[in-house]
Amino acid sequence: MTLVMKSLDGTTSGAGVLTVTFGDYEKVSEANVMIDGPNTTDYVFSTVVTMATNVVTITVYKSILTGAAGTGTWGAAATQAITGVVVADCI
Repeated sequence: MTLVMKSLDGTTSGAGVLTVTFGDYEKVSEANVMIDGPNTTDYVFSTVVTMATNVVTITVYKSILTGAAGTGTWGAAATQAITGVVVADCI
């Protein structure tokens, strides 16, 4: 097992989804995502991570915190610039 790290340096998500591909001969058994942003006021963000062979798919969800719409419901984040890191346990 090897820990491999990939950065998300302003990577743009399409409709809240982005993918990170690791080496051709690496299989991701576990992955953790830490994001900083997107920096949008009044929103909180959360991620869901899925893995298939050497590809990690990250779905970013957002919820508004203020005003009448601050109901705590989650929806897919629109196209956003994401900064962060993916740490994967590759076998």
